[in-house]
Amino acid sequence: PDLRWHTPKDDYQRWRLEGERVFISLNPIGAVLEALYGKALADWAAHLALLPGDRDAVTRSLEATGPVREEDFHRLAIRHEVTEQALDVLAGLRAGSEGPLDLSPEVYASLLDDKRPSVDA
Repeated sequence: PDLRWHTPKDDYQRWRLEGERVFISLNPIGAVLEALYGKALADWAAHLALLPGDRDAVTRSLEATGPVREEDFHRLAIRHEVTEQALDVLAGLRAGSEGPLDLSPEVYASLLDDKRPSVDA
């Protein structure tokens, strides 16, 4: 789904998948660790990072599917479903836009490196 890897050498906490056509990012290693421990882990960026203007649409879509049980929240299957749904919502939002966004690795670096966005999904 047009995702690319960002893999700084020997810094697994900063690894991430980045969208090329929509702005979305997450650290799959962090997601696996959270699934293993069954809880959120600081500094692993396992949540979905989204642009602030996209957050409400993604949140509404996820809320429409119903609640997730607490014990299931960090499971990889749930994380995968949430990521796919977010990608679909973001693609729909961009479908009516005038041309592609510039989502180069430099854009992600400027928004995500050395800070974590206040975006959780």
